[in-house]
Amino acid sequence: QVFHFTTFDTGLTYNGWTEAVSPDGYIMFNMGYNNSGRLGQNDNADRSSPTQVGSTYGLDTGLWQVTYGGNQGIIQRNTTELWVTGYNATGSLGQNNTTKYSSPIQVPGTWARATVGENVMMASKSDNTFWVWGQNWYGQLGLNNVGSPGNHGLSSPTQLPGSWSTGEGKTCIGNQSSFAIDTSGQLYSWGRNFTGVLGHDESGGGGGYPGSRSSPTQVGGNTNWNQMLHCDVHSTTATKTDGTLWSWGYNGNGQLGLNQSTSTSRSSPTQVPGTTWSRAFMLNAMQIATK
Repeated sequence: QVFHFTTFDTGLTYNGWTEAVSPDGYIMFNMGYNNSGRLGQNDNADRSSPTQVGSTYGLDTGLWQVTYGGNQGIIQRNTTELWVTGYNATGSLGQNNTTKYSSPIQVPGTWARATVGENVMMASKSDNTFWVWGQNWYGQLGLNNVGSPGNHGLSSPTQLPGSWSTGEGKTCIGNQSSFAIDTSGQLYSWGRNFTGVLGHDESGGGGGYPGSRSSPTQVGGNTNWNQMLHCDVHSTTATKTDGTLWSWGYNGNGQLGLNQSTSTSRSSPTQVPGTTWSRAFMLNAMQIATK
């Protein structure tokens, strides 16, 4: 913490303010399951104790933000650099190929924030442009096509039209479904509509998942959506700027928080009682929220 003081009357009166400065000396470690080399240790060996990442590649220091990515390791360094490692059969590492990497490799460009799902990535730039790549079986890239090219998707970042917010929790990826809040506070969804997870009042049951979308489609008509910090496989939760909390999709474990039968799913956003909600996370068949 840095303190600044100025005076204009030889010290009788002061103006003061503080700011926080982050040092460059952070070092990242990881541990655990290392399928497809997603730990970025240049091998596929699991780790049962913390092991430093990146010292061989000049990445030993920096300000890190780590994002969950299924079979991929996704790392944002110094708020602008995006690094990836691990599984890449659908091009989800954004390297213009489908080669697996067990060591960190940089995605070209300057990035503001990244959101990762199972074999899909979305990332924004500071100019509010929004980019997608990876698997596209159900149109979850939002580019108005399905399973293109060759049912694998795109292996390079491709811009998604529109003006999208770059703040925390403005994008979310479920299981082959995608969500984003634009700069006017509107919520959009696209991709597979299993159990009504897209929120368009369509159940998505039966073969072919009715109600699936390959282009961003607005959810309702509200313009005060705030955050979606994490999506589950088949359920979604989001807050609005008025402090309300909404959830929808599969409810087999009561994860929607509606105090109703666990067999009652929702195909459109349904309010969880209360008006002082701050943040919410839909995890694996469960939801965590703070006030």
